[in-house]
Amino acid sequence: MNRGFTLIELLISIAIIGILFTVTIVNFRQGKYNDDLRLSADRLASDLRELQNFALTGFTTSGSATGVPSGGYGIVIVEDDQGYFTFMDDSDAMPNRLFQFGPSDEDDTLIASGATTLPQYVSVASVALDDDDVNCPEPDVGTFTAVFAPPAAAIYFCGVSSTDTASVTLQHAQTGETRTVEIGAVTGRITVL
Repeated sequence: MNRGFTLIELLISIAIIGILFTVTIVNFRQGKYNDDLRLSADRLASDLRELQNFALTGFTTSGSATGVPSGGYGIVIVEDDQGYFTFMDDSDAMPNRLFQFGPSDEDDTLIASGATTLPQYVSVASVALDDDDVNCPEPDVGTFTAVFAPPAAAIYFCGVSSTDTASVTLQHAQTGETRTVEIGAVTGRITVL
């Protein structure tokens, strides 16, 4: 009676272990991609809720010249980009509730230091306002701005008061999976779908 293993039995065992290891690594990578997308959508929703709370509570920052900014607290999202940034419209006279890139609007102050960068392969796939594409007026075509104005956190999309629901869709380039963050202008509800 031979109590050892044959070469074929050992090779089959090694092949099975190799297949299980490969499946585990592929599933781990897929899970990481899904987590990156989920966390990005949750972070965007959290940042929107923070801006909404700033408007409701009258939050002031050290960059504000007048205390609570009359134009409100906003976010700028550029389609096909890998990030966004938050700002306050600190205009004393006539707030435009938009953010102009460059020196054309000195009344806008960034809240966070620089842009919030999405993880690698995650980008803004689209921005829609009740199933229609949204484009802000010139010169910022392709950007989307949502501003929460104090004291009641009234919502302005692209500088205009709205009763629509805005949807920001994030997409992972490796998997094609998407997550959508909805901003309800009437209810103020911010949800991740």
